[in-house]
Amino acid sequence: MLNKLIILLFLTLLPRTLFSAEPVIINEALQQADIGTYLEYLKDPNKSLSIEDVAGSSKNNQLIWKQSDKVNLTFGYQKAAYWVRFFVNNPTAKPIEVYLQEAEPKIDYIDLYIPEPSGSFNKISTGDMYPFSQRPINYKFFVFPITIAPKITQTIYLRFETQCPMRILLSLMSPEAFQDKKDRETPLLWILYGILFVMVVYNFFIFLVVREQSYFYYIFYIAAFTLYSMGMEGLAFQYLWPNAHWWANYSILFFLGFFVCMLFQFARHFVQSWRVTRIGDTTGRIMAGIALLVSILPMIINNYRLGAIIEVGVLASMIIPMTLMLLYNITIRRERLKRIPNFHPRYFTILFASLLFFFAGTFLESLRSYGAVPTTVLISKGPLIGAVIQVVLLSFGLADRINIMKNALQELNENLEEKVQTRTKELKEARDSLWGEMALAKKIQTVLLPPKPQIPGYDIAAYMMPADEVGGDYYDIINAGDKDWIVIGDVSGHGVSAGLVMMMAQTSINTALAQTPDLSPSELLMVINNAIRKNIKLMQESKYMTLTAFAAHEGGSLYFAGLHQDVLVYRAQSQSVEIIETDGMWLGVVDDMQGMLDDHSLQLNVNDAILLFTDGITEAQKKDSPIDSESKMREVFGSKRLQRTFQLVATSAVEQIKGKILAALNDYESDDDITMVVVKRVA
Repeated sequence: MLNKLIILLFLTLLPRTLFSAEPVIINEALQQADIGTYLEYLKDPNKSLSIEDVAGSSKNNQLIWKQSDKVNLTFGYQKAAYWVRFFVNNPTAKPIEVYLQEAEPKIDYIDLYIPEPSGSFNKISTGDMYPFSQRPINYKFFVFPITIAPKITQTIYLRFETQCPMRILLSLMSPEAFQDKKDRETPLLWILYGILFVMVVYNFFIFLVVREQSYFYYIFYIAAFTLYSMGMEGLAFQYLWPNAHWWANYSILFFLGFFVCMLFQFARHFVQSWRVTRIGDTTGRIMAGIALLVSILPMIINNYRLGAIIEVGVLASMIIPMTLMLLYNITIRRERLKRIPNFHPRYFTILFASLLFFFAGTFLESLRSYGAVPTTVLISKGPLIGAVIQVVLLSFGLADRINIMKNALQELNENLEEKVQTRTKELKEARDSLWGEMALAKKIQTVLLPPKPQIPGYDIAAYMMPADEVGGDYYDIINAGDKDWIVIGDVSGHGVSAGLVMMMAQTSINTALAQTPDLSPSELLMVINNAIRKNIKLMQESKYMTLTAFAAHEGGSLYFAGLHQDVLVYRAQSQSVEIIETDGMWLGVVDDMQGMLDDHSLQLNVNDAILLFTDGITEAQKKDSPIDSESKMREVFGSKRLQRTFQLVATSAVEQIKGKILAALNDYESDDDITMVVVKRVA
């Protein structure tokens, strides 16, 4: 005990000139002082040193302290622990209380040691691996209140250990200066986070109204970044999960990867990359998937340090190709992008500018962390301020894009309505001059069929037989722009009114694709619904139409939307039939189908085939079979029989497939139209 007391007195009472580092002068005039250049540090590779070892009170101590020449000590990812010490001198005649702050919130363990007159050390332990309530001061950073006795030079020791990057950002300040700092900083932080929160809520309600996928990803992007930023600031641990120290660490990496994933998904939908370049769109999908994978990788391997190194490296490597892609579209491809209907190159400019603000804020904060630029509130909150500016810019961009699409659709609808109304009037005037209701309906159904349906790379065979009581079956093969379309549908009911609705749909589809060939299937159906819904009301008929539209792209890709019968797909490789259900909403039922339709994709390989049909086939009843007492129907052909028949004949040519299916129907009769379209990829 006597030895410890002698060593302690020796350390605290030695003249200032004998210390290896200058002491920090503590007096009543002190407000705030960064003490990085006053520090001496010591690396503990095996994490085996005790306070007695580093304080020089153990035997055979040969440790060498290094003098810091930087305001902020940055060591990166370290398996070792680090010790630091500094000296404070209170030349006044009374004790002075100061706050020692470590401004890096992601330190797992921090131990503060203050020598006691008895020779022991007063130890205070904290860090983000302890519950938040254990901190000496309720604050996002680590703050220790220290009282320095009068007329002495005091040695302060700290031990740091963390799986995060090791950054030692120590400063001393008076209690009044600390409170003033909180009062100035806290309102700014909550204003910025408040803006982000309001943007989440605001865009959520917009999404509920317009059902635009860009808003969906935008909401999650803002929310994920907000939680990531709060984690980096230490606020998430303080306010959201103060007792979940494991999650407090890993959540930062999770939300980092997740917000990058949502950023790529949002960017894809914001600029509609599938309309600009398929390669770029596929690259964006892949990057989004990789970002999501690395967001959960640290938790899967349960190694924060390794997971963080991999995640940060992977995400950082994505910045360059994304930036180059944006610049390429802003400059070189700008004129070409102007030729895309309902698209403007400024989408890329807005996205690039918003990212530039975010990256600039992040870069300034990185420079501040390494002491290259002064520490100010604006620079230290650079990423957050840049994100707020980015969010505001993207909100304006989204509003602009939605407005452009709305105006284009409105103009298209007005043109379609005029054409459909004109055609409807012509049909009504011609009705009395034709040979009666049945002849009129049959003529409507048959005259509009494509005489020789053709799509490059495919063989097509089609068949439609109007029933004795005429219905409203419809199919079409349309070549528009760089896409080919396959459409099949069925109007409810029978008679002339069903034929009129079918003809309205046929006219609307051909007109819409002639004016805007780049419509997606769901956009096409919304336009058609707007056109025929009003005319159905004028006809005072309770009609609706099931319809599925397929857009054929290069390489066997089909994109489709709309609710009709299931699609039967024969896979040549497995010699099996795949059933693809359609979804959505019937046409002509509601005024606005926004949010009720989704686009789906289907890939056909060479020799794969699809069978499209109406319910006249599956509901055909077997001749002379007994009537079931419950269903009041005879034996029906059914979906299973059609599937088996298609599987058996699908290797044949399309005309033979059609003929063999019709042959299987010889023993069945139907009071509805019978329609089928067989499409086989041959190249």
